[in-house]
Amino acid sequence: MFDLIIDKYESFPDSLISSVSYERSNENDGKVDIIISCMNGYNNDEFETIKLSFVGVFKFRFIENHPFSSLIINKALLINDKAGITFDFFPDIYKDGLKENLESDFIIKCTNVFFEVIDNE
Repeated sequence: MFDLIIDKYESFPDSLISSVSYERSNENDGKVDIIISCMNGYNNDEFETIKLSFVGVFKFRFIENHPFSSLIINKALLINDKAGITFDFFPDIYKDGLKENLESDFIIKCTNVFFEVIDNE
């Protein structure tokens, strides 16, 4: 699923998050759902709204300082390695690429991620 997300949505350039939901119970690790309007590379970069579901969340950081928005995404860093899956929506941007921002305003680390299309705009 992770590879399909990268294939279709790349680094979520020029995306807009409309909803962030976090839940945690005694039976499992945290779960984060976000609703995001993003470009689909499989469909000539037409925008569509999808729901990303992050399960087994072991790090979740979301900070929104007025008057700035942490819901407008320029580019996200997506990593899948032995440490888990990382979605850093505010990575450090360098000439040679993106790097994880340890002070990111919006980052999720988890064991698995799923998506579903909500609306083709």
